[in-house]
Amino acid sequence: MPPALFAGADQVQNTLGLQVLDDLRRETEAAIPIGARMLVSPEQGQFMAFLVQSLGVRRAIEVGVFTGYSSTVIAMVSRQRRQCQCRTLWCLT
Repeated sequence: MPPALFAGADQVQNTLGLQVLDDLRRETEAAIPIGARMLVSPEQGQFMAFLVQSLGVRRAIEVGVFTGYSSTVIAMVSRQRRQCQCRTLWCLT
């Protein structure tokens, strides 16, 4: 990621409720140790928050939710806060 873009994403960290996200990460690691590898990294969460804020997102739809880490990030920084729809679709063949 270019340094200027990383700097912008790094500034978003102050606006996130990191305790909530840290708790979610810790609980996932305790409950599903092997699945914890599928969690969005804190840096990815910061970058996603930066994009949501930069684009002025008011509503978001996330398709494919594991524990809700990225959904929580989106909901925390979106303009209308609470306007994040999450859906997990299963296709069995």
